[in-house]
Formats: sequence, C-alpha cells, structure tokens
Amino acid sequence: MFYNDKEYELVFDKSKGIYVTPFHNDLFMMKIMLNCLENTEYFIETCLFLGYTLYFVAKNFTNIICYYCEISEEYFNLAQNNIGQLDNLKIELNSSPQALYRLNKVYDDTIYNKYNVFWIDAHWCGNLPLLKYLLYIKEIEVNMSIHTIGDSHCMAGWEGVITHHIGALLCYSFGIQKLDRIDIRLFNINDGDTIIFCLGEIDCRCQIHKHITDLLKYETIIDNIIYNYFEAINLNLTNSNIKLKNICIFNVVPPVQKYNCYENPSYPFLGTDEERKSYVLYFNKKLKEECIKKNYIFFDVYDNYCDENGYLIKNLSDDNVHIKNGIYITNFINKFLL
Repeated sequence: MFYNDKEYELVFDKSKGIYVTPFHNDLFMMKIMLNCLENTEYFIETCLFLGYTLYFVAKNFTNIICYYCEISEEYFNLAQNNIGQLDNLKIELNSSPQALYRLNKVYDDTIYNKYNVFWIDAHWCGNLPLLKYLLYIKEIEVNMSIHTIGDSHCMAGWEGVITHHIGALLCYSFGIQKLDRIDIRLFNINDGDTIIFCLGEIDCRCQIHKHITDLLKYETIIDNIIYNYFEAINLNLTNSNIKLKNICIFNVVPPVQKYNCYENPSYPFLGTDEERKSYVLYFNKKLKEECIKKNYIFFDVYDNYCDENGYLIKNLSDDNVHIKNGIYITNFINKFLL
C-alpha cells in the first residue's frame, strides 16, 4: 500500500485470501494515526480481533513496541495465524481492563512516562467501560512536566509549569543565534515532557516598525523572523533527541493601547496602536501556518484575551503588556496538552 509516497506492508488474511488495510480502511483516520505513529514509542491496542492493525503497526514501525490484547480465544488464534511472529509485539489473551492495568506492572514500569498511542477498539463485544479506560489513561498520562521557554511571557499567567526565562529575548535574536541563546539540553527536559516556546511580543512592540522601509514591508520582516525561529526550534529538537509529548508555540499576546499603559523607555512602543496590532496579527498568522506544517501545537488563546477593539483586556492583564489571569491558558493546557 502506498500512502503519501511511502510504501506500507499490509497483513494477508489467510482465511479470506486478501490483503487488508488497517484502521477500518478509514483514510482520514489512517492519516491521523500515521502521523501519531511517527512520533511514538509504544502502541497499545485493546481488542486484537483479526490482527489487521496489529500487523500493520508492528511490521511497518519496527522501532515501536506494540502491546495488544484480545478477550476471545477464537479471534486471538485467528489473529496469530494472520500475523505470524514479529519481534516488537506482545499479545495477551486477556480482557481490556486487565491488560491496561497491568502493562506497567508486567512489561515496563516506565511505560506511562513514555510517548504512547492508545487505540481503544474494544467497543462491540459486550459491556466494556470505555469511559473508565479513558479516565484511567488520562490519569496515568499526565505524569509529565510542562516547560515554558522564552521572554517574560513564559512566566506571565502560567500555573503548574516549569519556566525557563531567558530574559528580554527577541524572537529575531533566537532565530539568528539559535543554540547560543536557547539550548533545551540545559533545562532538564525529559522524554514525555511538553515544551512551549514564548517569543515575539517584544519584536512586535519594539523592533519591527523601525526596520520598515519603502522596499521592506513588515510582512517580509516577520516572514524572515518566523523562518529563523522555526529553524532554531528544529535545531534544538534535533540536537537534544528528547522524545517530547507536545511541542508548542505560544501566540504573541494582544497588543496594548499606548495611552493607558506604562511605557518602558528601554522597550518603547514603536508604531501606532493599529500598526502594532497589524504586526501581532500577521506574526500569529505565520506562527499558526508553520505549526501546521511542522505538526506543532499552536498555543492560541489570543481571542480569549482580546477586547472588542483587538487589544489586551485590561482586567486580565498586569496593567502592562502581560497576561495576569491565566484562566484561559490553564483551560488550553487541560483541553489540549494533558
């Protein structure tokens, strides 16, 4: 089978005499799962059935350790006949609850600190507590640390995270100097953790405007900053070889209106309020586009902190350029990162 210009081997169902596609032959689901499988260490399926998905994952992703269970002895034997012997999988004749609850006790006591993909496919053969499975998985999967990295916005509004404040660092400077400015190998970040880069607000407030000329528009300036930003992030990820659960890019927060905010003379507001808002909106647009390309998470709470005119809501701020009330940041973490 070819998918996205890559060839995959399918299981041959001996009882039917045909090759069979995995994931219920759902191309949309296949796209999602292939993307997940490129970044995981363990694949855990509850309900082996005929072994189509098991074989596909174990055969085509030999670096992934696969755990599967099947409660029916008939299907267990049929699946084993289809699959044969593969070195990177473990199969149990067991119920889904028991298989899930004993993984870290029998096979690998560190498994729930790894990057895991669960394929919960046990929904058709009786009264199986799927919600209970999901709650159990959610509980065991939150044993990770979340690290924010960047300028002062990596500290403002965050709760329950580990902050790595680099100082008043420009996104531009990180993009140019890369590991000389941020090297995540120095931050005690471990496999299974989440990192969130927080840069760009100072660029939009203090820097972009003064570099605009008749020939150099703000869009081009920002395009170059974003390109180098993601190059620097990629270099960090490649060099560190840390298997992260989530890689996130925090949005630039909404700008403030100059008339009702203290202006630090070392970091002045350059450009009108509307001009700076244009810089921020375009900056975030490009961040989102690159996150989609790279399969990073764009940590987007921008609209939650905007007033009706597109500026930072005063009573959610520190009366300056930072978020103070982190309710929407916490909501995002709980919904998308845990």
